[in-house]
Amino acid sequence: NLDDYKRIYVFCAGKASTNMAHAFEDILGEKLTQGVVIVKIKEDTDIYAHTEVFVGGHPLPNAGGVEGCKRILALADQMEKDDLFLVGLSGGCTALMGYPVEGITLEEMQAATDVMIKSGMWVMDINDVRGHLCRMNRGRLGQRITKGTQIECFEIWDAVGLDEMEDYT
Repeated sequence: NLDDYKRIYVFCAGKASTNMAHAFEDILGEKLTQGVVIVKIKEDTDIYAHTEVFVGGHPLPNAGGVEGCKRILALADQMEKDDLFLVGLSGGCTALMGYPVEGITLEEMQAATDVMIKSGMWVMDINDVRGHLCRMNRGRLGQRITKGTQIECFEIWDAVGLDEMEDYT
């Protein structure tokens, strides 16, 4: 029940994030307090009432993605117990959310990613390495939200080479 929440925030990142952000805005309407979306390519249709758009880099992270991450982290820091945080992630989100941990520069992260790609590493292995280098990936965003905010995450995966998965719900 959306009426149970004081504020509702949305964050989307990945190649399908534009569609996910539009769906959240369409469903939530005026109940949406603030949204942030990090896209690979900004389209003419990326116009939202309550959602800010940042253009991240894929496959190499860039400054636009860092700025989008900083914005959602700032919102995460103000979330409270009576808030709802909806997250939509899709393929490419790990690169688009490439905000380096302290002690690593964006240029170093870009160089490391470039080497991994050129070496032929499998995308899931690249994501594992990059997950250790980023402030947002591998659950770090959720760990940042410490005041009891309800978090719901919607994910779309398109990684090639994964074993067949079953839905056990």
